Amino acid sequence: MKHYSTTLLSLSLLTALQLSGAPSSPKLLKLICPNNKTEIVRNSGQTKEFANAASPIWKAGKSDTFHYDNATAWEKDYTTTYSYRTDGLLKKELQESPEQKTRTVYEYDAENRISSITEQQYDGTAFVNQRKTEYAYDDILKDATISEINYLWDESGNTWQTSYPSSRIEIERNSDGNVTSVKSYASFLDSELYLFYTMNISYNDNGVADKIEIIDLDGMNITLSDIIWIETDGQLIMGDSIIFLGNNKLSSCTMTFEEEGIAMDGQMRFNYTNETDFTYEASIGGINAFLTHEEPDSNGSYKETLYNYIDMNSNGEMEDDEITLTEITEITYNDDKLPVLEYYYEKDNIDEPEFSYADGTKYDYTYNETYGIPSEVIISTTNRPDTEYQPKEKIAYYDFINAANPGGISSLSDSGFSLTVSGNRLDCELTGLSQCGIYDLNGRLVIRENSIDKSHASVDISGLQPGIYVVQAKSAGDIKTRKFIKR
Repeated sequence: MKHYSTTLLSLSLLTALQLSGAPSSPKLLKLICPNNKTEIVRNSGQTKEFANAASPIWKAGKSDTFHYDNATAWEKDYTTTYSYRTDGLLKKELQESPEQKTRTVYEYDAENRISSITEQQYDGTAFVNQRKTEYAYDDILKDATISEINYLWDESGNTWQTSYPSSRIEIERNSDGNVTSVKSYASFLDSELYLFYTMNISYNDNGVADKIEIIDLDGMNITLSDIIWIETDGQLIMGDSIIFLGNNKLSSCTMTFEEEGIAMDGQMRFNYTNETDFTYEASIGGINAFLTHEEPDSNGSYKETLYNYIDMNSNGEMEDDEITLTEITEITYNDDKLPVLEYYYEKDNIDEPEFSYADGTKYDYTYNETYGIPSEVIISTTNRPDTEYQPKEKIAYYDFINAANPGGISSLSDSGFSLTVSGNRLDCELTGLSQCGIYDLNGRLVIRENSIDKSHASVDISGLQPGIYVVQAKSAGDIKTRKFIKR
């Protein structure tokens, strides 16, 4: 489930703000409209999610990425080779394009976070460094990026030189460990980092944040007050797509926006219908946002629909002719909590067809039945309303390997996991057990049995040839493996 707090405004609100006479600063666009587009498939992260989401045994060793050409169908762009840590998490991606003679290396730390990206170009004799980006993260809120520094290779000095754009944040915490101040620095046209914004957080006597003030370099001031939390951990750090990272679940607050002597007040409110489904409403200066979030299953699937609208009738109600933009995000996961379909769609509500636009992206996944991990994803897009999606990119995964032990299958002894073989019957016991699978030493799935009581599965192995096999037992959020011998 996604926990939203104050989040990035859609840029489409800028036009509406200008039409309403409100200040036109884009910073105001970080106030009321959630933006949850995660874009799992990207230049490097396209493969990180796939590689780490599934079985801890079998991973893709390589993938080929293609673009779609109307004249020649799929054309290959580059090949990516993956290496893994012994816990199955991704360690490195090596992306190579023979046609462009380029190579890009993505490295990940032990927390499965990207630590660096290095770009190289072939000069006729060897690959030469071109550009590098290094990342650092907060020690407490481990997904919060605190620095993203870019470098260019100085061939004459044989060293890396700081470049732009780069960014860094400084975090201050009180004696309770709660964030009290965040200063964000960024470089734009040179390598020097400039203060971009400051966020100050005040806490009440109970240690709960009750006022948040954000001041940017242009002198714009955003204040959140009268804050009511459903839950908060005090780790209030602004992120790229949500302002407050950490476990922070907002109920409501008052917003005040000030710039160049103009002030506006607004409200933000969440209404939870159950543990997973909610609606979100926000308004400031006549500009409004309304979002619905629904989770149809327990696999993590969800659908969100966001409307931006101007309350021209001043009745506090959203009407069809007042909607300026509609955004839809829908992601479907299978029973193994792996993505099957992702759908992102954005459409304006301008009546004139020549001025209207749509921005849609769809990801269709195909899985390898033997290994239970993605073998292919096709990305399709559209840029006009009511038009069919056209294929744009494809990633094909192959050379599946046992990441924990490429030369063979790992045998693990785990507490709470019991395996008993008696004759032609194998009994598997594990708290929360959902499924028990048996693999041969080539990694092929030969038997799969579902648990009927969430703790035990009894598997008939009479059809197996004598030899060594691997049992994989799945429970919620955990996978156990162990070898056994069929005699």
